[in-house]
Amino acid sequence: MDRLLIRYDEMTLKSRRKRRFFNLCFKRSVVSALKKTGIEDYRLELCDNRLIVHTDSAEELIPLFQRIPGIHSVSPVLKIPFKTLDEIVESLPQECLDYVADCSYAVRVKRSGEHPFRSMDVGARVGGALKSETNWVNLSKPEKTVYLEVRDDVCYLFYDNYAGMGGLPIASGGKVLSLFSGGLDSPVAFYQMLKRGVCVNSLFFNMEGDVTFSEALSVYNYLISNYAHGYKPVLFVVEAKEMVEKLREEIPSNMRQLALKIIFYQVAQKICERSSHMALLTGESANQKSSQTLQSLCFIEKQVDIPVMRPLVGMNKDEITAIAEKIGTADYSKHVKEVCNLSEGPVITLPKPHHMERLGDLEPYVQMCIENISRFVGEVELPEINNQLPQLSSLNELIVVDMRYQFSQSNFPLFTDIQLSQFGKVEDADPTKTYLFVCEYNVRSRAHAYRIRKNGGNAAGISQKQYKQYFEKLIIARSRSGQVLQEV
Repeated sequence: MDRLLIRYDEMTLKSRRKRRFFNLCFKRSVVSALKKTGIEDYRLELCDNRLIVHTDSAEELIPLFQRIPGIHSVSPVLKIPFKTLDEIVESLPQECLDYVADCSYAVRVKRSGEHPFRSMDVGARVGGALKSETNWVNLSKPEKTVYLEVRDDVCYLFYDNYAGMGGLPIASGGKVLSLFSGGLDSPVAFYQMLKRGVCVNSLFFNMEGDVTFSEALSVYNYLISNYAHGYKPVLFVVEAKEMVEKLREEIPSNMRQLALKIIFYQVAQKICERSSHMALLTGESANQKSSQTLQSLCFIEKQVDIPVMRPLVGMNKDEITAIAEKIGTADYSKHVKEVCNLSEGPVITLPKPHHMERLGDLEPYVQMCIENISRFVGEVELPEINNQLPQLSSLNELIVVDMRYQFSQSNFPLFTDIQLSQFGKVEDADPTKTYLFVCEYNVRSRAHAYRIRKNGGNAAGISQKQYKQYFEKLIIARSRSGQVLQEV
């Protein structure tokens, strides 16, 4: 099939006047996502509450469209132009007959436009045409289903519906600033707001140096490369190590958590005021931690004038973890070290107004942060010191692992040794070998290599462009010369 039928989610609830704006936002997201994968040969066709994507790589692109906010579902379809119902029936391809052979089946029809027949008529005629001696109709629990969408003078035939993210297209709902730590909660909050059509930028407080920053960036880069389509996410990084040391010296232990959170909020507010963010976004969940009791949340929020959005406030840890696993951030987040706990014993969990008087003026801490802010646009290069490959006495020591998505592997084939699925877990890496991981943009590959090095192995990451430019010819020559790698 050479096209995808994209069904909008909540956009269909908007008025026709407003829908034009949402369509522009959605089209921008789709073009951005296709550009990230390197796809140039495609055509977009708006069709009422649907978008048709014409491309030779239709089925390979399904996972990509499942990660674009605003999409209810995706189907690879076959287009059947018609003038009469008979033409629909006569145009059924052989693959459709083969699909329902030797099983029970049903035909489901949706129809839009003016026609001299009903949806039930289409289902009955097509269902009858598919009947043979070896199959049978079962409208209640069919083993296979044939779907038809009849829209004006075109019928779209398909067999599968793939669920999308739902929600609204990005950039249709304003801009917020996320307090991003890279742990389990903040990436899920980021994702939840993307689904609501909001452009999410992030603020990270680097309190322990490059290692912690690198671990958080692995989560951040994965998240924005997979889900943040249609805009360039901005990451503000505060070098906060000196501020934290000063806080430890001057603030009582039982109040440090409150003070730290208030500083985070107030720094975020200053950034929001300068860059037109409408609200602050956090991954806080009610009563999950001492600084997240209802009293603490209310106390901290009163110290700023900007709205605070908490999409996870009513979720427990299992629910948050389930979303993190679904979107793919959980594996990255579990490597991020928790560095926000500055207390050395019991802490205040029910703060009252007089506690703010005891904390005193926090503005000097806020100013220390403001003076040490860096700004990054798009994916951020991981601050790793040892990403370069160690010296090799022979190319035979190198194992190249292709961890790109299936679409990229099909459309941009590279000569490598093994797939990521053959590699196994990080713990399974052979410490006597050197691994070179290849992905589209050197985001996931670099992060994966970093975890292997952290585990005592030898590894580096590289983008598909860099690999093709510097390594592929050498690996092909190695293969032709008879140097065969031992099995991993």
